[in-house]
Amino acid sequence: MSTVTPNLALPPGDRELPARALVLGHLAAGAAGFALIGALCGAYLALRAGSAEWLPDEFEVDGFLGVMLTLTAFMSAPFAFWAVIADGRGLRRQASTALSLTAFIGLCLLNGVWYLGTQLELGATSSAYATVNYALLGAIGAFLAGALIALFVALAKVGGRQTGPGHVGLVQGAAWLWMVALAGWMAVWSTLFLVK
Repeated sequence: MSTVTPNLALPPGDRELPARALVLGHLAAGAAGFALIGALCGAYLALRAGSAEWLPDEFEVDGFLGVMLTLTAFMSAPFAFWAVIADGRGLRRQASTALSLTAFIGLCLLNGVWYLGTQLELGATSSAYATVNYALLGAIGAFLAGALIALFVALAKVGGRQTGPGHVGLVQGAAWLWMVALAGWMAVWSTLFLVK
């Protein structure tokens, strides 16, 4: 007499994350970064309102550099959307080109933010203005760097033929994370250069 052992294992689940999960994950990371930027902008405004002398003596804010960085940020947005559209249509070469251009312009923006921090010529603890200014530049630099990593991962996946019309979540998520990081830069630029 033979005994049959029942198969108690569960059937295998989906091995890939659905596209919406990847996009929502990127947007959640973007929301966290934007919340940090918003909190630091609020701290800047609160310290500015409560300080009798806000800017150090004979210190001028270089508005030209801020405008150039903002224009650089605007230049990258169409390329990010181009990457999403091209990847959704299965045009890998166009998606790779668009992601490469977005990442290159993003590296230029990140370099400009770093350069802006080196031009302050203030000690980080010399005044409340310097402390919150460095905190804002450091936070937006980290946010942009994280979004750039997502763009490079998406570029590698497109190059490895692991995305396309049926798997657009990664490229969409990276593009949306980059857009939220650009919105974070706009908040920092408005705070540091328009509000002063």
